Amino acid sequence: MTHAISEIGTVFSCIYIRISQIKIDAIAPIVRGFGSSRVEVTDGMKNAIDMMSELLEINLPSDFYFVGSLSEAFRTASNLLGTRQYQGSKEEIEKFTLLEKLYLKIEELNEWLPVENAFHDLQCIKLALTNSGTAPDEDIDVTFRIPRKSYRAIQELPSLDEDTMEYIVRECNLSELLGIGRTAEYDDYDSTWKSQNHTPVYSGYKDPFSRRDYNEEYLDELKDALWYDVYEDRDDFVLKVKFDYLKHNTTAAFPAVVLVKDRASEIKYEITSQNSPDVIKGIIAIV
Repeated sequence: MTHAISEIGTVFSCIYIRISQIKIDAIAPIVRGFGSSRVEVTDGMKNAIDMMSELLEINLPSDFYFVGSLSEAFRTASNLLGTRQYQGSKEEIEKFTLLEKLYLKIEELNEWLPVENAFHDLQCIKLALTNSGTAPDEDIDVTFRIPRKSYRAIQELPSLDEDTMEYIVRECNLSELLGIGRTAEYDDYDSTWKSQNHTPVYSGYKDPFSRRDYNEEYLDELKDALWYDVYEDRDDFVLKVKFDYLKHNTTAAFPAVVLVKDRASEIKYEITSQNSPDVIKGIIAIV
């Protein structure tokens, strides 16, 4: 079971319990006002929830989708503003709202799963840089040299269909997915910036009526999220990244993970900086 399914399983169980606790009496004869219609759980909602409950091995009671005499008013100011206005008991409204919430969570999962399936099996390493000296350092340049057989280039990532790429571009933040966040042991890469060196670059006007190329946008965002300048040099890939500033006795993460293959065993590195006359060289062993 993937992390995403496990996560929604927890959400599903919590909402399922809340829905099951709501008791609604059998439909009594009611008089609906002009401009209202009976609310029913759609077949699409039922099919999605049924499939997820089967996957999670949760048995739904026979009245799980019963929302009594709930109705919805239309042609109101609220509807024009995108807000649905229900007419019914507190229990009916609450139950239908929870069913909608559950359905939307499942829809989010269905959109996210291709992304997780594409990325969750990839091998990567997280790295951090430490200034163990007694003074701050600046203009720190780090170079990695990785054997071609060990580095996974962007072109070697799993291919995605158009819908998945559109979902990533519109709904996801690849920098969060591939970046390395702050922890108790180290700061994030952003903490090393000098703001004037990292101002956003205007990418130019884009015609809102032109058809978007999500494949191109996805690859551009992927390159931006991975940060590193990548070069090919005979049998190696060379990755370069710059730290503006790093305080003494401080550790900061690199901007993003380094994608590698199963065969990766070591990475050579070189570090130069403004306040160090020497070039620091070493090897990172991958175990």
